[in-house]
Amino acid sequence: MHKLFLAFCQRYCRRRIPERSIRPDADKIKKYFKFQDDLNILDLGCSNGSFLEQFPKWNVYGIELEETTGRIAQSKHKNIFIGNMKDATFDREFFDCITINDALDHSNDPHFVIELCHSLLKPGGIVVIKVHNIDCLLATLTGKRFYAICPPGHLVYFNLKTLKLLLKKHQFEYLSHFYNTQKLRFDNAVMRAAASFPFLYPMQKIAESTFLGNIPIYKNFHDIITIIGVKPLSKLPAPHTNDQTVTLSGDGSWHSGERGGKTGKIANYLRYKFSRPLPVIPCVKYTPQIVHVMMTNRCNLRCNYCNASKSLEYAATASTQEMSLERIREAFRTPFLKNALLVDLLGGEPLLVPEIEDIVGFLKTSGHLTNMSTNGLLLPQHIEGLKNKGITRINVSIYPTNLALLKKTLADINKVFPVHTSYVLTRTQLESRPEEILDIVAFAQESRSKSLRFWMYRPMGINADLREIVTEDLSAYRAFHRNASARFKKFIFWPKGISTGPRRKRCRQLWQHVGIDPSGNIGICCGIDNYLPSNEANLFTTAADVIFNHPRTIDLRIKLLDPLADVPEECRHCNLLEDPGW
Repeated sequence: MHKLFLAFCQRYCRRRIPERSIRPDADKIKKYFKFQDDLNILDLGCSNGSFLEQFPKWNVYGIELEETTGRIAQSKHKNIFIGNMKDATFDREFFDCITINDALDHSNDPHFVIELCHSLLKPGGIVVIKVHNIDCLLATLTGKRFYAICPPGHLVYFNLKTLKLLLKKHQFEYLSHFYNTQKLRFDNAVMRAAASFPFLYPMQKIAESTFLGNIPIYKNFHDIITIIGVKPLSKLPAPHTNDQTVTLSGDGSWHSGERGGKTGKIANYLRYKFSRPLPVIPCVKYTPQIVHVMMTNRCNLRCNYCNASKSLEYAATASTQEMSLERIREAFRTPFLKNALLVDLLGGEPLLVPEIEDIVGFLKTSGHLTNMSTNGLLLPQHIEGLKNKGITRINVSIYPTNLALLKKTLADINKVFPVHTSYVLTRTQLESRPEEILDIVAFAQESRSKSLRFWMYRPMGINADLREIVTEDLSAYRAFHRNASARFKKFIFWPKGISTGPRRKRCRQLWQHVGIDPSGNIGICCGIDNYLPSNEANLFTTAADVIFNHPRTIDLRIKLLDPLADVPEECRHCNLLEDPGW
């Protein structure tokens, strides 16, 4: 029986079976148009033009970015444009059907693509989108090994819910959806399975080297989804009015209006907390929970170890960058920041921003927890207003340069709204003048502050000095820790020092945190004092998934997740490397 089976397989697999591209059923499209002829169809990302061959009686058009396959398509069809779709020119409302097969998840701006489809389609025309389904059972079981998670090839990930919302946002009506069945050779199917389940690699080698690899199989794990939307015959009302904004949030839900509760933000945080950290995080799963907002590049103090000092140095020769209430509204209506739970207002000195109190009020009514870090020099004038606007927490940073003034004002500030305080520990002061630090802690406690947090010195800013780093085994630090803990008990919050031995890479800043400046530039970590290139990641011009999964971010995440990889250079001197956050 075994020999008969092998003989049957050898006869059945005598010829190599060509790999079939995953394409939606062309008959479904023809059936929608009742098998009419002489219609106009555009295939975005048409590859070699094979899909368009299924419409011999239609006027076919295609756009292909890759030149080699585009030339093949041009040999089959005359109306093929090779290049970026933004450079292609077509008449408005010209096409009856536009298909996007295995292309939308490669785009860094899917909203632009769907908006373009809406402008090119006739009323009653349809858009057909096929992508991988990030919510399928296979993706759930395999996690980060799901074969479709392959940046930078796939930049954006979808499920049925977000596809429907994407269509609705751009004034399409949902028509139908289906899950694609794919025909594969056995060796190709095993190769894909081995990417998720490494124990199948030996089977892959056997399949590739024998006739068994050519056995055709059909699979449908709901990992490929096609959705069809129709452009209404009459124009839909705009998705917003003058006093209300509707946006597609990172959790895949719609939020309308300026006011927003904490429910979506807490749910976003819980999805982060109970998800495995992966190199690529689709925004349909969660978006950052903590946003550091650089309110201004102006400051009324000068501190060498400030992580904003490079921006402040630049501000001396450049125009001032400053947040306004309108800019904050725009930023926190974006899908990327809509569901952030905590907003940190930083600088420079945030109290130099004229609309600072109104900004706090807006964030409060939008459901965000709001923290401000300030040097406290202008706090007496603003503390009542900030309290009335609903600020959650204020941290006053104590420096040698503001200590004298704070000794006059901090106690009165705490009578209105008790604040937290912080101080930066440096090696020189711990070794030579620890009593000065104890006096500062005593002052903060006697002024009725809620706590004092020590920050470990990080070699950032203009005059970064590696000699000032405080390590966990520094004898002066350990002695100071004992004395201060015994004297002030629970008043002090102690961070972990930098370990000199093997370090556990537990930091989750790259999953939980993001920074922005007034121009919308993106900072990926509080320990990295420069921003991503604005032409690659900008809050106001770039899709959320592209921002959250920038190649630099993905590279750092991979290094942090790999126990065998070295500590990234950017993290070597950061004491938060072993801190899992909250």
